[in-house]
Amino acid sequence: MLYHRIIEIKPGHVAKAMEFGPKFMELAKKILGDNYKGMQFYTKVHGNLGWLMWRWEHESMDQDMANQMQLNQSDEWQAMIDEFAPHVTNAHDHVWVQVAEVS
Repeated sequence: MLYHRIIEIKPGHVAKAMEFGPKFMELAKKILGDNYKGMQFYTKVHGNLGWLMWRWEHESMDQDMANQMQLNQSDEWQAMIDEFAPHVTNAHDHVWVQVAEVS
């Protein structure tokens, strides 16, 4: 399962918000330990600008939920969210499941 967290950034806040990409990933790695399976951080280059995306993958929704619970119980994680929030207009989570493949 592929998970995409897409964040719309307030005008004029993109440069500051971009600094949080690696910070969130490093903190997730620290908090989750062996459950951290990697993340990627993206920004849009065409269309509506001011959008950032984190992408990660898990084998199950259960593992993602367990990781989210662990992150949400962390004071460090909550502090970073509070620091990031003033730059955000909107956030969307998307879960993608492969249903077909042609080789």
